[in-house]
Amino acid sequence: MSDRLISHTQQQWGGLLVLFYEQVVKVKKAGRVLTKICISIMVLTAVMLGLVRPVSAGEVEIVDVWAELQGVDSQRAGHQLWRFNVTLRHADSGWKHYADGWQVVDSKNNVLGDRVLHHPHENEQPFTRGLSGVSLPVTTQSVMIRAHDSVHGWADQRFTVMLDKP
Repeated sequence: MSDRLISHTQQQWGGLLVLFYEQVVKVKKAGRVLTKICISIMVLTAVMLGLVRPVSAGEVEIVDVWAELQGVDSQRAGHQLWRFNVTLRHADSGWKHYADGWQVVDSKNNVLGDRVLHHPHENEQPFTRGLSGVSLPVTTQSVMIRAHDSVHGWADQRFTVMLDKP
């Protein structure tokens, strides 16, 4: 589910959670244990409904991709050179857990281009990095981008890019 889209059901549940929270504040005077239990239930419910995400560095997310035709590949007949700019989001937490690369792949997961990210981007989120000189057959209509992080490996998300040709 996209962070930008919240379904009507989620909005309704979110409203109920706000009302529930207001009741917890009123009950707060009755005892701290009851308050902690109610807040724990509320947070767990919000996570389960997808209204909030636990704070942790999970899988890397591909936010956007931009492809640009650079020209004809003079080294390979019937191929064109492309540049890909990929925007990633990941809660990098240092050298032990960070988004460390992305690839351009075809429909059979053959690697067509590989971009290694050599350091964490803790203070730059989301961030965009490019890869030039990706040689693709002239007949290629689309490719996919997949992203990798140093703990989870390849993310489940694939971002399909339609190649606009002049």
